[in-house]
Amino acid sequence: MDITREKKKLRQERFLINQSISPQTVQDASKRIAELVTALPAFMEARSIFCYVSMGYEINTQMILEAALQRGKILSVPKCLGHGLMEARIIHRTEELERGFFGLKEPPLESERLDSPELCIMPCVAYTENAIRLGHGGGYYDRYLAAHPGMKTVMLAGSWQFCVCIPYDDNDRKADCVITERTMIGR
Repeated sequence: MDITREKKKLRQERFLINQSISPQTVQDASKRIAELVTALPAFMEARSIFCYVSMGYEINTQMILEAALQRGKILSVPKCLGHGLMEARIIHRTEELERGFFGLKEPPLESERLDSPELCIMPCVAYTENAIRLGHGGGYYDRYLAAHPGMKTVMLAGSWQFCVCIPYDDNDRKADCVITERTMIGR
């Protein structure tokens, strides 16, 4: 089996697990993770942050987005431009977000692009103890991170998203740090 098929099979298995977690469990984990993220030196020191807008079973980022805005940081969120391509677009309020690509909440088309965020906070479907990420399968973050080397990366996950092994290749980007409600991996 090739790596693409292995990832697809694993992604389907992990989606089922992630979707079986109670909303209360996700909410409780999200609150704890937001506390940990906003206390990170990388978060506190960053002037500009690129953070995903959560959906479904993902760790909820609303508290992180609000904290960044309240602390006067330049906050950007993903704007999908087409298959596998996204940009960091600046928002000033979370109320600016509207339904966009794949039904995700995104900034409006006319929002300003942020070329070089200092910190990227990203989601995952699953993660390993070595901060290997299984994403949703579009390669958006892998392409974005490849085009922005040196940016600090933090991946958010519930402890239930841990996976012993995730197949990966040279195109896959590891996170500098993984934060769950129970542990922190990396720096």
